Amino acid sequence: MKKNLSRFAIACLAASAAALSTPVHAVPLLQLYVEGATYDTEHESWVFDLSTGHSIRLWAIGNIAGPGGKGTIYDVKLSAVYRDAVADNKDADITLTGSTTGGFGGFTDPSIAAAASLNGYNDSGDVPLLSDGSALAPHGTYGEGWEWQEFALGDFDLTDSPTADFITEFPDVPLSTSGAHISVYDIEIDAPQTTRTLESP
Repeated sequence: MKKNLSRFAIACLAASAAALSTPVHAVPLLQLYVEGATYDTEHESWVFDLSTGHSIRLWAIGNIAGPGGKGTIYDVKLSAVYRDAVADNKDADITLTGSTTGGFGGFTDPSIAAAASLNGYNDSGDVPLLSDGSALAPHGTYGEGWEWQEFALGDFDLTDSPTADFITEFPDVPLSTSGAHISVYDIEIDAPQTTRTLESP
């Protein structure tokens, strides 16, 4: 890895592992999307360079009443993961500010995202856990040499936004105009490196 590169990963957790399972051909129940990033399918990561000056806008999308939706997703959390060595033994300072989609790509979101609160910090190499005690899928970014911060995003229960599958590319706005809870956050990361990777669950 080049000296000026670091790896940041972001993943969403729900209170119930069952909330993350999805029937075939349905929209996933909980997804992430990062504006202006490129999705790397090999590493299951969103990749971008902060030196270009654009901000990080992350969408956490809950399929509440869209195709395959199963209602409220309780106790949604966001984990930001990074190598402990890249910040020169200084914890990364991560700030999440609630926002909206602003109509980006035709997706409406009339509700400003709820405030995110720092829920915990871990530098022991452990993987974040769901409320049933099972581990979040690691995507190769947890373990020895990694640390993470976890943010509580609250319950996802709104149906005021459209939903679609955001896994590999920005989708067309679906004909259905409701069914999703979209929480958008402007993210600031205070760390000395310039290249960041955000990882989808």
